[in-house]
Amino acid sequence: MTDLEARISGLEAARAEHRRNMQAASAGKDPSRWPVMSLAQRRAAIAGVLESVTVLPLPPGRSRRAPFDPALLRIRRSA
Repeated sequence: MTDLEARISGLEAARAEHRRNMQAASAGKDPSRWPVMSLAQRRAAIAGVLESVTVLPLPPGRSRRAPFDPALLRIRRSA
């Protein structure tokens, strides 16, 4: 019985963490909530929106010290 109770307790904790992450994914749309979110919750929120971000190489002749250019990012969103 003790083993089953320990396993049930672990599963309930995993369910609670999953619920918090799912709530974080929906809360991630509200920037005011980001400061109070844990790193795991922020990751869940981002994973719900983004599939990948690709940083393209610098064009020929462009200095490596040039200011950041967001046009060099290719964002693929989750379906």
